[in-house]
This record gives sequence, structure tokens and C-alpha cells, in this order.
Amino acid sequence: MSNRKVDLARWYVSRAYSEIRHARRYARLFQVKALIHACEAIEFSTKAICNFLDVEYDRKRHFLDSKAMVQLAEKMTAEGFSNDVTEKVLRTIPIVLGYTNELREVMRYGVDKERALASPEMLFERNYFDTILGHANLFCNLLHDVEITRRKRIGVLNGYVTGNGNENPCKPFIAGKGPAYWIKHLSQCDLDLNLSEICACEISNQFALIVNPFGENYPEIDVERRVVFQQIKDYIEDGGIYVNCAGYPFFYAWDVSVRDDKKAQVPICEDKIAFPIKSALKTNYPQPLRFHLLMQWTGTLLYKEFRVMPTGGKATKVKIFQTNKDKENFGNLTKNLEEVIEFRALHEKVKEIVPLIRARRKEFGEVYPICALPVDRGYLLLAGMSPTEEADYGLILDAVNAFYRWVVKS
Repeated sequence: MSNRKVDLARWYVSRAYSEIRHARRYARLFQVKALIHACEAIEFSTKAICNFLDVEYDRKRHFLDSKAMVQLAEKMTAEGFSNDVTEKVLRTIPIVLGYTNELREVMRYGVDKERALASPEMLFERNYFDTILGHANLFCNLLHDVEITRRKRIGVLNGYVTGNGNENPCKPFIAGKGPAYWIKHLSQCDLDLNLSEICACEISNQFALIVNPFGENYPEIDVERRVVFQQIKDYIEDGGIYVNCAGYPFFYAWDVSVRDDKKAQVPICEDKIAFPIKSALKTNYPQPLRFHLLMQWTGTLLYKEFRVMPTGGKATKVKIFQTNKDKENFGNLTKNLEEVIEFRALHEKVKEIVPLIRARRKEFGEVYPICALPVDRGYLLLAGMSPTEEADYGLILDAVNAFYRWVVKS
């Protein structure tokens, strides 16, 4: 397959996932824009699959016909996709035939005839929103089944956002190893993926894995709008695996435009409580003079955007273990290490977690020093640890290796 075809497929992937995000947002308000975005998600996801698998289709049509869908199913069978996936493709044929260029135009413009005027809002009832959004999600999920195996790169964030020469690169916090360490040791994991250091602006669906070696810091160019964070979140939702190598992810934004390291590290927390620590008596009432700000987990990006909260308190040495199911999925990761320093890990009260390494703390029950949080089609892979020894980093590297293989196999 030509590089141009792959590039076009990747662009279609970006468009499909972007359109489905817009469709979901507008569907909550029952706005017709949701239908237009959902239609385009269907169009771009099917065309991306065709380009990846080198299947020809009628380029004059916005939507594929049954012939192209049958060819897709045949090609996927030949390439070794599971029967479940190819059957999904075949079952979408009746759905695809329901989407035509005419339907797309009516969604955009309504009916504009002299004696038959109708806006799109008049033509499409609310129950249709759920139907078309369900179809768009179905095709985007099929796209993910195909494109995830074609992501052939690992990106390790290098601390810069654009790399324009005027930035103060992000520094590690809680983590102790920089990008070069992760490049060196990931290259020894035999993942058959191309490794490179990247700026944050390069994050895209080309990457199977993105590694943030800076622990609780992440590089940001606009702390108020958090544009890099949004790019990372979109990457995860679009099927990527984002690895945070230590501590509580996204707790600090590192403002690369600030030269002073102490001022560059900005805690991102919208919920704060001010406690007076010094007061004076004025007009018979105490007047606070100094305050101590207490940041709450509920104000952090991890809670605001992903709705999860970690353990608290100090870093704690814990004994680690795996269940038989964990070992079946990821292998015996604890064979060379009995204890780690748990720090701000997720715990058993968080639903839908995929644990790789487990431990117990009296005040939290079962905690997960290494676990994955499913986010739409992707994962946030978290090392809720304070790694200090080489064996700690070896455990995280083994977990990254095993988790990637599990995702592709799944």
C-alpha cells in the first residue's frame, strides 16, 4: 500500500473520530448538527477502512454500497480478522444502504421546494437521533478494530509543545527518568513499533502508545485553555494508550512559556478551600491575614474529565500481587518484585478499572499501583507509584509491554 493511501486513511480516521465527538455533543441538545456530524462519521470511518485494506469504492458517493462492504468483509477475512469482526461488517450492509447522498443533503438543507418547504428540524424527530448516533458509533468501532493494528509508532513526550526553540521543557515530578531512558528501554521490549521522542503538538492517531515520562507534570502551552490536555484526551478517546509513568496524572501543567521552573509548574485544581492560618482582632472580629490553600481531588483534571479519584496521603510501601486472571491477561509481572511505593493510585471503588498490579491499603481496600482506565476507545495507563529503584521502572516497562499486547490481542 502506498504511503499516500496510508496518509489519506489516517486523515479519514481523524475526521471520523472528530465528527463522532461533535455528534455526541450536539445530540444531547437534539440539534440537527448532530445528524450531519454522525453522517460524516459514518462516511469517513468506512472510507478509512477501505483505504487501510486497499478496497476500491465509488468516490462519487459519500456512502459505500453493498459491493464495497462485501469486499471489505472478504479482505478482513483474508487478513486474519476474527469472524466476529467480519460478521459485524456484513451486518452493517442494510444500515449502509439506508444512507444516501440525498439523505445527507436533506439533513443539511431540508426541503427547498416552492410548495414543500421544510427545515431539517421539522423532518427529523428526536428518536432518529439515537438511531443515527448508534450507527455512527458502530462504524467508528469497526474502524478502531482495523486501525489500532496499523498504529506502528510509540511516542515519548520530550517536554516541548512545539519545539520552536523558545520553550522551557517540562521536567519530571515524582518520576525520576527522562525521555531518553524510556526510549532506550522500550526499544528492548520487542513491540515491533517505531520509537521516537515527540513534541506534544505531534500527538496523533499514528501512535499506538504515548508515554509521558514526567509523572505528575505534563507540558502545556496554554494553562487557561489547556489545549495540550485536550489533545491528549482526544488521543485517548480515539483509541490511543496514554502512559503516565508515576503519580497522579495531569495534576500539574508545565507552562513551557515560563522560564522560571518554580513558576512553570502550575497545579490544575478548580476546587480549593482557603484556611486562615494567621488572624488579627479588629473591631471585635477576627480578621484573617494569611491563608493556606487546600486543593481538593474533585477539582483536578483527572476527576473533572475522567471522574476518578486516587488514594491520598503519603507515599506508602505496599506488597503487590496479581490474581490468576491478571496473570492470564498480562503474564506474571510480580515475579521479580514484591513491594513498590504506592502513591496516588486508583482503588477498588473506581469502576471499570483494568488492574495489572494490585496491593492492599487498610484505609482504601484494594489499590492498583498499575492499572488501566478505559476511556471511550482508548486507555489511560497509570502507574500510581513513586518509582525509585531500577526494578520499579522495570515493572512499569513490563506492564506497558504486556498491556499493549493484550489490547491488540483483544
